[in-house]
Amino acid sequence: MYCKSRIRKKFSSAAAHYDLHAALQKKTVSDLLTFSREYLHAEKNILDLGAGTGFIAHALPAHAVVNVDIAWGMLNYIQNTQGTSCCICADADRLPLKDEVFPLIMSSLMLQWSLNLEKTLAEVYRVLAQGGVFVFATLGINTLWQLRQCWQQVAREEAIHTFVTYDAMHTILCQQFKEVVLQEKNTTFYYPDAMQVMLHLKQLGVTNSHLKQRKGLLGKRALQQVISYYEQFRTAAGLPLHYQVFLGVVRK
Repeated sequence: MYCKSRIRKKFSSAAAHYDLHAALQKKTVSDLLTFSREYLHAEKNILDLGAGTGFIAHALPAHAVVNVDIAWGMLNYIQNTQGTSCCICADADRLPLKDEVFPLIMSSLMLQWSLNLEKTLAEVYRVLAQGGVFVFATLGINTLWQLRQCWQQVAREEAIHTFVTYDAMHTILCQQFKEVVLQEKNTTFYYPDAMQVMLHLKQLGVTNSHLKQRKGLLGKRALQQVISYYEQFRTAAGLPLHYQVFLGVVRK
């Protein structure tokens, strides 16, 4: 519960300015909608799991989208900007929904924050209608690898969230679902300096929420070392921040 409380707090506090810094999130939703086009034509009722600020609902005004998020700040933003949108504040591992309710469940960049991916996917399976489809995007192990490598030279503990491998994700999906399709997309953004990289991540609420807060882990000295190490990755375009995104579609 401690970790989930931190996740809830961080994303709630990021809600007001989240859209200004969410280039990856917007691109990923666009990719996800393209990836799931054939299912969107068939189904009008959609559950958006980990809705954030409501990118999916905003992109699908003709659909009945139920927005679920653990962070009330995100849902409050949706209600303030999209008015009549249906919002439910809930833990993805304990959805207050009946069995086999939704023929289509979508989730963009939420699963990577799950503390127990098997448990989260089991709950998706429970709520998904028989024969229904789950379409999702999540982050892979190579995400933020430059920053992770820098922190590993400074801190004993992992300061950057650890993401899932392709093989592990595929195996977990095959244990519960059928017709598993998993694709990989890679995107790199560039920043003028390391402080802008970390400010970007902070404004999106992105940290390793599995860690307890420890004094000194992200202190000034450690931060300066990370900034120094990060310079080894500089290119003509700036300092890179890499994301590995898995796009998946599975059927119950």
